[in-house]
Amino acid sequence: MFHATTVLAIRHRDETVMASDGQVTFGNTVVKQNARKIRRLYNDRILAGFAGSAAASFALFAAANLRGHLRRAVRHPMLAGTILWAGVHLAANGDRASTVLFGAFLAWALVDLASAIARRAVRPFEPNVAHDVIAVVAGIGAMLAFATLHRVLVGVQVVPFGL
Repeated sequence: MFHATTVLAIRHRDETVMASDGQVTFGNTVVKQNARKIRRLYNDRILAGFAGSAAASFALFAAANLRGHLRRAVRHPMLAGTILWAGVHLAANGDRASTVLFGAFLAWALVDLASAIARRAVRPFEPNVAHDVIAVVAGIGAMLAFATLHRVLVGVQVVPFGL
């Protein structure tokens, strides 16, 4: 099973502290010891924590085509997953090409989400818990497969067990 540490944040009297161990594991195996889960954004004025975002975005992608509680709650899970995925990649990669690529994905998803909300594009349905289980399992499986093949497909190895 894939595990990632949740980022802890505390705010008290206009002071904010964020912490994370920076370790990602797969079962008992440490996959990455120096993961940067906390980033400073917007001229160091915003602190952002990223943990478990890959698995969450892939689960949202899967939920878009299933009639589960996750789809009912999020309403537009494919777009929410794209926003999460693009936002994390945009924050993690600082080069110009990545900024253009992931910024374009983020802009498209935000515009499409605004359009879908304005059109009231969600049809009512009766949610099924089995569809939520399928979305999470399929999302984690797809994320692990993509992470394994990331170097072959994209040119950047993101996990040590990748091809």
